[in-house]
Amino acid sequence: MIDHMGIFRTTIGVASWSNPSERTDIDDVMVDTGAEYSWISEEVLARLGVVPVRVDRFATADGRIIERNVGFAMLYVGGRSSPSIVVFAGPGEMTLLGAHGLEGLNLRVDLVTKELVPAGPVPAAAGGCMRRGVPRPILRNVQDSTEGWDGSLACARWTGDGSLHALTALV
Repeated sequence: MIDHMGIFRTTIGVASWSNPSERTDIDDVMVDTGAEYSWISEEVLARLGVVPVRVDRFATADGRIIERNVGFAMLYVGGRSSPSIVVFAGPGEMTLLGAHGLEGLNLRVDLVTKELVPAGPVPAAAGGCMRRGVPRPILRNVQDSTEGWDGSLACARWTGDGSLHALTALV
């Protein structure tokens, strides 16, 4: 839901990887696509058994650089679940769902319906080239990419020297 200030908020579930059945739901969590990671109270994470695995540095809106513990947790939002990086938020710091969590859940904010919705198909790389729907081996050299090309090639290959060996076109 979007509140009167135009900030999108939702309810999230959080659990540790080692005990996903012990889940805590947190209401009124701000969705912040400008933040990479999700920030959750260090007290909640510790109670769930989420452990810090490293310390990361973060730049605040007022220009300060701060350090916080970071760990891994399961997030539950909108009927979906995903492992995610979480920041151990200190006292007085906001609880928020960041871009990494949203991407892992494959969710996006729909400003029309004012809710989180599936983001759509996730991009994937095919194992080879497709020509007229038939898998073909990945091209080996520049000549292969242009000779006899009929506009139905859907593949590209980068070489060791950094040049592109084929055009990508979907017909």
